Amino acid sequence: MAASTYFSTVEKLYIAFYQRPADPAGLLYWSQFIDGANGNAAAVVNSFATSAEAVALYGGKTPVQAVTAIYQALFNRAPDTAGLNFYANGVASGQFTLGSVALNVLNGATGSDAIAIANKLSIATSFTQQVDGRQLSDPNFGLGSSASFNVTYNSTNVAAARTILAGVTADPATVLTSSGVTTALQGIALPTDPIVSQSSTSFTLTPGTDVATANSFFASQTFFNVDGKGPTLNTGDRLTGTAGRTDNSLYVTDLTAGVANNNIPAGVTLTNIQNVILNSSGNTAGGTGFSTVGYGSVVSLKGTTNGGGPTFSPQPTAPLARMSLQRTAASQAT
Repeated sequence: MAASTYFSTVEKLYIAFYQRPADPAGLLYWSQFIDGANGNAAAVVNSFATSAEAVALYGGKTPVQAVTAIYQALFNRAPDTAGLNFYANGVASGQFTLGSVALNVLNGATGSDAIAIANKLSIATSFTQQVDGRQLSDPNFGLGSSASFNVTYNSTNVAAARTILAGVTADPATVLTSSGVTTALQGIALPTDPIVSQSSTSFTLTPGTDVATANSFFASQTFFNVDGKGPTLNTGDRLTGTAGRTDNSLYVTDLTAGVANNNIPAGVTLTNIQNVILNSSGNTAGGTGFSTVGYGSVVSLKGTTNGGGPTFSPQPTAPLARMSLQRTAASQAT
């Protein structure tokens, strides 16, 4: 299997043992290691548990203190009495190592604990992507030198990185958006890091040919006789998402009632745009399909409709390869 299969596993190990997101090179290295061990994460756990960083966080503690620290790092709560006694006694007797405890607690999470881990993982993944400046699926992800990454991430700012995850719980209000992660990274980056100069910019397309770079693009496929403006997404448009960002989005509005003009026209170029959002809430026509196949950077396709269409065809790697939008106020396919 590909090393990228284990990115989430390794990211969670960083959360458990280092209480912070992974650096791109580390994520790639340890994922390759697990891949070489036929997917056995236990092969790297002791390396994490005995590392200088983990020892600095958990070393010098009694078994009770160490197990409590692991629970706090993962779930932002103290362990239940039964779990604390089980693991602390196991560590004291030699039955468990702190590494095996962390892995067991991580993999055994349920309910709100599992949600907390998922929330931390989501933020950590966005963090690592943005530090690198490339998508996880990019073949060059993790291969750059520290000078070529989007953010300098080393011993000088790992403590600040920990604070980004420290307050994340099962509560959705504690979860940073991608742009929120960008802002947090800008706060811990060096003044010369590329991410510092990045900002959320928007561009509204015109009826002519548009060549633009932005974080958010707003386009219309609504006919001119409906809104007096469109269509503005036309052949020849070249739209490029902001470099180093993984939340660049194209918003398309198609409100021409009864007309299924709801696809990206041929000849439109999308580069480094990850999200496409279609609003056809005023269009009751049944479309033949809204497709982003052929646009390699697009990983998320969403829509709002009151009509019988369109059907969506996201990238084959998306969780749902095709979904028909129903006659509801807000259906979506991702």
